[in-house]
Amino acid sequence: TGVVAGITKVCNVHGYLISEGERIPHDGELTSRGYNVESLVRGYQAENRFGYEEVSYLLLFGHLPNQKQLDFYRQVLSQVRALPQSFVQDMILKAPSRDIMNKIGRSILALYSYDEFSQDEGLEAELKKAIYIIARMPTIMVNSYMAKIGTYDNQSTYFHPVRPGETVAQSILSTLR
Repeated sequence: TGVVAGITKVCNVHGYLISEGERIPHDGELTSRGYNVESLVRGYQAENRFGYEEVSYLLLFGHLPNQKQLDFYRQVLSQVRALPQSFVQDMILKAPSRDIMNKIGRSILALYSYDEFSQDEGLEAELKKAIYIIARMPTIMVNSYMAKIGTYDNQSTYFHPVRPGETVAQSILSTLR
């Protein structure tokens, strides 16, 4: 409790109970758009599937997608998943990091320099920017991992191209293979 999970009331963190005016520590609960995040994760695990697209859709649009919406959203993400030309060389390979999360953060900031829509304003433009970042984060992750293992772990690397039409999970696996 007390952790700011978003400025738009997208999330809520609950970390204690009040009983007879006294705060009692609680294991904690994170809800996003009214959904218990732990319950979402357990549901995906129980169904042996990945929820990246569905959860990002939930965060963007405020509700979980139906199958038709999910299929269209996956198609949109697939079309913009590839990184800009020379991005991997310039931003990931020239300055690899042992810390993949750090590299993802720095790479997302660097995408601004490659963003043809950076000066566009309005809800549609902001949504487009968010979708581009959501689509590209797994690609950045895989490329950052490959740069890390090649540079710091002395393992061989091969950078496979992104294949259009794949889900996020399929894309991660096909580019990591």
